[in-house]
Amino acid sequence: MGFKKTSDTIAISFKVEELAANTFIQEEIALQLDVLNNEIFVVLGVDLDVANPDALAGIDTDSKASVCATSQTGVQNLGLTNCIATAREAIRAG
Repeated sequence: MGFKKTSDTIAISFKVEELAANTFIQEEIALQLDVLNNEIFVVLGVDLDVANPDALAGIDTDSKASVCATSQTGVQNLGLTNCIATAREAIRAG
C-alpha cells in the first residue's frame, strides 16, 4: 500500500510547564484525521527544548521530556514502541 501526500507540511508547537517540583505533566495534541480515507500523520522531525534543571548542592537533578503517540503515565524512553523522541538535561552533584 502506497501513501499519497494530500496536504502541506504543518508545524505543531506547544509548551508544557511543571506545576510543582518532581511532577509529571502530560499535554495531548488532537489531530483530526479521516480514518475512513485511511488518512495518516507522518512525523518528519521533533525538537525538544528541555529547561535546565535546578542546581542543588550535593543532589543530582535532571529535566526530561518525551513525545509519544499514546497517553503515558511518566516520561518514556526510545525503548517504548510508541515513543517518538526524548530529551534530558542533567546536573550531577559530583
